[in-house]
Amino acid sequence: MGSVAVIELDIMGKVASIADVDARRLRDAASAEAGRSAGHRDLSLLLDRALETHRRIALQRGEQRALDAILKTREFADLRLEIKDREDTRPS
Repeated sequence: MGSVAVIELDIMGKVASIADVDARRLRDAASAEAGRSAGHRDLSLLLDRALETHRRIALQRGEQRALDAILKTREFADLRLEIKDREDTRPS
């Protein structure tokens, strides 16, 4: 059984881990709202980059607000982000 690819988001000093498939759903939702908000557009672009590179991305305030708005929709009501302090994710 293979491992699930994970994307990491740095949100105000906390690291949120999200499954690759859920990151794609978030990217698509942000992209759909990109014409209404620069935060949604930027979130879409950052998630796209994270999906390509599998590197942690840091969200700025506008992207954080866009993510919050998306996570409050019915489509994402079941999505849970695993959140840790940034220090907890450093290698020993």
